[in-house]
Amino acid sequence: MKTKLSFLATNIVVASLFSPATFADSANTAALKNHLLSASPIESLPGELHPDYGKLREACVPTAGKIPEWADGEMVSAPWYQHWLNTTVSLCINLKNIEKDQAMPFEKIHWREDSDILFRSTGSTLTSIPSIPDVFLKGFFPWQPDGGNLAMVSGIATQESGIVSTSYNIMHTRFFGVNTYIIDAPGGVDVDNSFGVNEQEIAFPGGIQPDYIHGVIASSEKDWWGKSWTGIDYYLNPHYRNFSPNQSGQIDLILSSTGRAMFGRGINRMTGENNIHFLLDGKEINSRITRLPEKQSMTLAAVDAEQQYVPISYWYISGLGAVTANENENRSCIKLPGGMNYHNTIIVQAVQHSKPRPDAGDKPCLLANSSELVALKDKSFTDTGNLKDYALRYLNEGSQGGWQVEGGAFIFSAKGAHTESASQAVELSRAEYEGKNYYLYPGKISQKVSFIKPDTDRSAHLKSVLLFRLGNNTQPWCAKPADSQWQGSLPFLQGSQDVEVTVRLEGQELPVAQKRYNLGTSPEFVIDHEGKRKHARMNPQWHSYALALDLPEPHEDLHLTIEFASKSKALEACGALVSDVDLISTYGIDRDWNK
Repeated sequence: MKTKLSFLATNIVVASLFSPATFADSANTAALKNHLLSASPIESLPGELHPDYGKLREACVPTAGKIPEWADGEMVSAPWYQHWLNTTVSLCINLKNIEKDQAMPFEKIHWREDSDILFRSTGSTLTSIPSIPDVFLKGFFPWQPDGGNLAMVSGIATQESGIVSTSYNIMHTRFFGVNTYIIDAPGGVDVDNSFGVNEQEIAFPGGIQPDYIHGVIASSEKDWWGKSWTGIDYYLNPHYRNFSPNQSGQIDLILSSTGRAMFGRGINRMTGENNIHFLLDGKEINSRITRLPEKQSMTLAAVDAEQQYVPISYWYISGLGAVTANENENRSCIKLPGGMNYHNTIIVQAVQHSKPRPDAGDKPCLLANSSELVALKDKSFTDTGNLKDYALRYLNEGSQGGWQVEGGAFIFSAKGAHTESASQAVELSRAEYEGKNYYLYPGKISQKVSFIKPDTDRSAHLKSVLLFRLGNNTQPWCAKPADSQWQGSLPFLQGSQDVEVTVRLEGQELPVAQKRYNLGTSPEFVIDHEGKRKHARMNPQWHSYALALDLPEPHEDLHLTIEFASKSKALEACGALVSDVDLISTYGIDRDWNK
């Protein structure tokens, strides 16, 4: 299926950015170069490739079978050394210096033994050096990859350092850059256990190869405390060693936890190891990276080995940042809308609280009732009545259910739109009739909603996200002739089905969120058989979207207008379908979160 969506990160490849001359300056192995040259053309990536990033003399470049000059004895058979040899971008980092280079007292250097997901943030802008193309092609290089100093804790940020730092805690790394990389690499030095500090840090002498980098969350601004992300994207690294493009209807859940809560002013140090296990919809699931069918919602619970709730300080969710529960919610579990994925990826981290909490099993999960803060009406387009079978009908201009229809629109039954949910769907097309014929023009629906002012004793920002699904029109004439078997009298409308989603705040000229989605047309013709009946349609290829809202801290009720407008060309394209609209809002971390 090759439907053109608004940039699917799983289609990212980078070969077209790089000429063969570029590889002469690259520090990667010949095998990696050949792999990159064989990749497909890239669709888009923010930032440019910088040829000077990652330059190394030939003796330092890792290649198969090459052993560093300083490596000898039992060292070369140690598991930590093999992990280092696989992940480093430079062989000119002398690990025999790792103890003498330390300025801070320590008893023993502890090499990491777990395989948990790690994070690293870089760059003050999307195009800083190293750029996303730099990292995806060349990996993470330390300041000094040739003979760099291996001091940790205090010396890691100097230009003489041969270390690349990562963290278990994604919110910790977000203070250091706008691009947050997800790292799936073995080994590294456990800084906390080595030096008795509480940094949640894993240090990689010699850096990290690109095939251990899953992808990057690219954001237009730093996620400082209490601030939700706006304008973020997730780019999957096509050179990640386990790379596999998502198919339609699939998402990657990147799930992790940390046993120590560190955020802002406070640090809660845990004793013992991280003991968090996860349940997904009541069934145990491994942390790390799991591919799942896209769901309307999923419930994650943080439990111990006996499946009892573990006290959670806060959750990190991509698109919302750090969120916590109110007093009426169970913060040990979270009901996560499936639409919270960014380009088929949801990143979730549970951060354990250091203090025991009373059992919260009788309370609803965090986010379960979050939409009650927002009076969004008719989320499933059923207030005007449920249509049966494959029925559709025209909605005249004016108020329809909870929505204002401008000009006109069509409403499809859930079966006719193939939503696979309880929601019906609206086609963003208005019709103008001439005799028995009608012609399609772009349509628009909107709704005014209000945020209820939060309790006065809450001081943190509300974090808010508009969730919705968009799909291609199912009518068989709303496609390219080569993709459809339609033989009726209506002409094909084969132009791209485009939608613009806008959220406006009353009294503010510029929208708080606006994004255009280019859906193209469906390439898949389907015939549904029901007994002797046949129903021809196009596969809508529904996809969930999340749009973060940049709202002010609400000292009073906020009044918004949500708009879904077709940007398809009049008389050349059908309107796309909209379904399953929701607006969720939750509290960020309180300023008294440590209590």
